[in-house]
Amino acid sequence: MKCLIGGKQYSKSKILYRQLGFGEKDVQKPIHRYEMILTLDEFSHIIESAYEEYLEDLRTDEQLTGEPDDVGLKELDYPSFMIALSENKKFLALFVKEYLFFELLERCFGKNSEADCQFVINTLDDVEIGHTVKFRGEVFEI
Repeated sequence: MKCLIGGKQYSKSKILYRQLGFGEKDVQKPIHRYEMILTLDEFSHIIESAYEEYLEDLRTDEQLTGEPDDVGLKELDYPSFMIALSENKKFLALFVKEYLFFELLERCFGKNSEADCQFVINTLDDVEIGHTVKFRGEVFEI
């Protein structure tokens, strides 16, 4: 994983994410834009199981309630992660941004020590899937 903050590369061990208050604009510290770049293999390893679990939960809910999900998976015939990754990257990117962002951040940065960190991710504004996976947003300095 490549971690860029304000255009400068940092080790991922220097980054945490904000669990409480994520996305709130009440930060009184310097704010920077970030971009994290993962290979498709890294991304698959990080998020595939969370996607498949969420997918199964939605299928089960639909069977129990008779109501389709509201995220668009039924219309796509509940694609597996690998099918979504190969055939519907834009949908998968939006799905991760809207529904699996904490799983993504936790699996990328959750084991980092606060004592060693310099930055805290406060937003996830964009996920882009192409030959690599890029996610972007704002961090603030610790």
